[in-house]
Amino acid sequence: MEEEDEGYIPMMLNRVLVLIIPKQPFYDWERQVFPELNPMNPNRNDYDSFLLNNTYKQLDLKKLLKEEWAWIFENQLHGICTDEDRWPKKRTWKMFTEWFDVKYSSIITDLGTENLVDFSEFDDIDIDALIEVLSKNK
Repeated sequence: MEEEDEGYIPMMLNRVLVLIIPKQPFYDWERQVFPELNPMNPNRNDYDSFLLNNTYKQLDLKKLLKEEWAWIFENQLHGICTDEDRWPKKRTWKMFTEWFDVKYSSIITDLGTENLVDFSEFDDIDIDALIEVLSKNK
């Protein structure tokens, strides 16, 4: 850490991190929707992650994920194609588990010293431009 951050105490978050890793059926669907484009690389190392509530009770990760899987599934599909008519029609928990591997982490420590930004507060914002502006203000 930089000198100016002396005394900083990392924050432990009361969340469970869920890492969503697409499997072959997801990539097959992508190729079906956009056959003319280069498909995503299944061997990439950058995946979407989500924070779920962690109540500090006996952690039932499957139960936590079952509460959010539909939203996560739609988010993954939207990342490829915004036309919902081209999404699979009958999405189920079974289909979700066939299309995605899920990795969990129940200990989340925020080592960042910058304030968090809630991007939902911005409508039609250029995220790349925002990141550039924020990085210049360090």
